[in-house]
Amino acid sequence: PAPPATAAPGGPVVPSSVSVYDPTGDPDNAAQVGRIIDGDASTGWHTDTYKQPFPALKPGVGVMATFGSPARISSVAINSPSPGTVIEIRAAQSPDTPLADTTLLGSGTLSASVSDIQLQPSAPTRYLLLWITKLGGGGSANVTELDEVSFEGVAV
Repeated sequence: PAPPATAAPGGPVVPSSVSVYDPTGDPDNAAQVGRIIDGDASTGWHTDTYKQPFPALKPGVGVMATFGSPARISSVAINSPSPGTVIEIRAAQSPDTPLADTTLLGSGTLSASVSDIQLQPSAPTRYLLLWITKLGGGGSANVTELDEVSFEGVAV
């Protein structure tokens, strides 16, 4: 006989696409951003290198993850060699939702390897913004690199 069914734990939720989110209209390295969900931590995306930290030239820059259907995400794992980077995870109604209209679900400061950011329970969303408010580095070389990002669904 088959074993009794058990509730499946949350598992990976893969976005259908990612794009650079930049309210100033000047997206950083947009052609490379898909590398953060390609399953290969040896490839990645990085912001431009800023001579001054945010918000001197812009309030921040981010990556918008779009899911094929609304998903409940419990955590985001970010593989990055840019310690000190501060990232907010925000739910959005569309890929171009104004930042002020997004909902903060969690935030964290990245370490020099994989950082897990736990999210508050929320309604399912198709759009999740990884909003960088503080870049790694310092001095006149403020830059953040994201090598791989993965999303964990809520256990049912």
